[in-house]
Amino acid sequence: MYNGELKAVYPDCYRYRLPNTNGDWVDFWISFDAKTGFEVRSCPASLNPYLTLKYILRRLLKTLTLYEKKDLEFSYEQKFGNKIDFIIKRHREGREIIWIEPYYLKVSKKFGFLIDFNFKIEDGVSYSRIIQQLSLSLDQSFRINKSFYLDKYKKIKDFIPILQNIFTDEWGGFIKGEFEELNYTLLDQKQYLVENDYPSNAPFLGIGFRGPYKKIDGSISIVYIYQDSIEYLVKDLHKALSGELFPTFKGLNQFFKLSISRYYANPLQRLDEIEIKEKIQDYSEQIGHNFIIILILPKDTPLYYKIKYYAITHGIPLQVVTMNLLQKQETFKWSTSNIALQIFVKLGGIPWKIKPKEPV
Repeated sequence: MYNGELKAVYPDCYRYRLPNTNGDWVDFWISFDAKTGFEVRSCPASLNPYLTLKYILRRLLKTLTLYEKKDLEFSYEQKFGNKIDFIIKRHREGREIIWIEPYYLKVSKKFGFLIDFNFKIEDGVSYSRIIQQLSLSLDQSFRINKSFYLDKYKKIKDFIPILQNIFTDEWGGFIKGEFEELNYTLLDQKQYLVENDYPSNAPFLGIGFRGPYKKIDGSISIVYIYQDSIEYLVKDLHKALSGELFPTFKGLNQFFKLSISRYYANPLQRLDEIEIKEKIQDYSEQIGHNFIIILILPKDTPLYYKIKYYAITHGIPLQVVTMNLLQKQETFKWSTSNIALQIFVKLGGIPWKIKPKEPV
């Protein structure tokens, strides 16, 4: 029985819960080999499925050591869980792998294995179209592989007889060579509720047709803070959020029914942490409430986390937009509605609500 000992005391043992003689579930140190001071105990596989999975894994690894000399190459690294990798083919770029993992299927109360195919890139090899092809994401003509899942299935199916030979020779046919069929049910189609509980299958379409689920009361102010050298990008952002730049977004006012009373522009000669914080605090004191700061920053700058933390701890709504995004016209075009959505939510609006299956 486990009495608080460290793993180092029993390095080749495992700790699992089992019922004691009184029927109480307690922790035990488990050894699958005879060991001094341990008692022999038999229990059904279903008593503790996790213990059974550990036993299956350990026995399989012992069995595989006998096959390693028969051109069956495998690897197992305990720190990555219970997966065993079988190398089915080597390439200069990496290795084709079939992995298996002991698994307990609760719905049918059966033990078996998960199995899948993947491709592991060799260290130091750069990602390429060849690797995408070997990973099955591209076909032989380097186009999107429309038979991706079928190709994976074929590789797995071709490997299963090898596994069957192992299980038949050493375990007496413990594993059948077929996939387990699972019963399934289809989920209901998700519906969203927008203004006046109007249902919609697509939230943005619903908002565009009826309006958001909960609007923001009163008028709001928007404050732009940015480096003066990119003022042209800020003007584009302002036009986009106003619905004047792209046909993909109608504008904060029209789409989210926001009443915007005023805009403030604050160009800075350089993006200084202290100065940005001071500007944010000044506007917080000046406007009071119902405002949001839109801060334009370079991509991957430490300022992002520092200013974000400052705004959160002071209860000030902040939306950061990167210069990189604003410079990529096509990406910016399709990102505008999401930027606007974040602004609306941070100001306290509720764009939609998932329609519950049962009345709440």
